[in-house]
Amino acid sequence: MALTLHRQMDDHAAGPAPRGSHSGRSGVGVRMVVIGSVVVAGALFAAACVLWARHGATVFFDIMSAGIAACL
Repeated sequence: MALTLHRQMDDHAAGPAPRGSHSGRSGVGVRMVVIGSVVVAGALFAAACVLWARHGATVFFDIMSAGIAACL
C-alpha cells in the first residue's frame, strides 16, 4: 500500500501532463458526462418551448402562481 501511494505521489510531483496526453479513459468519461448533460438540458428546453408554443403563456403563469401559492 505504501509503495503504491508513493508511486502515485511521484507521478504527480513531476508536474502536470502535457495537454492532450491523458492516460486512461478518465477524459472520455468526463466528456461523455458533459455531452449527456448538454443533451438532457437541450431536450428539456425543447420540451418547454413546445409546451409554450402549444399552450401559451397562460398555462405557464397559472403553474407559476400555483407554485408560489403552494409555498406560502
